[in-house]
Amino acid sequence: MKPEVYEKFSFVEDEHWWFKARRKYVQRLIERYIMPDVSDVFCEVGCGTGGNLRMLASHEPVDAVEMDASGRESAKIKNVDGVRSIEAGSLPYNLPVKGPYKGVFSL
Repeated sequence: MKPEVYEKFSFVEDEHWWFKARRKYVQRLIERYIMPDVSDVFCEVGCGTGGNLRMLASHEPVDAVEMDASGRESAKIKNVDGVRSIEAGSLPYNLPVKGPYKGVFSL
């Protein structure tokens, strides 16, 4: 994506209906199908500006990967509790994180 798109997402993703509805839907799936366990970790690949990290971290600790530097910086600025790391990387061969993960998300 273009850097200006990341900047726009960073401002709207907390309140825009699309992002809110998607997070709510994913949260319901997590609550329904993934059993809680304090020793497990989630991973979000392509975390963008971090709009999903708070919701994911409310269930499990999270590792995140984002290829765009400005997106990573926006995600880091949000300073979400439960996020263990936000690393540079991309699919399919440049993943700097290693599982095992209880869930891997690419939203």
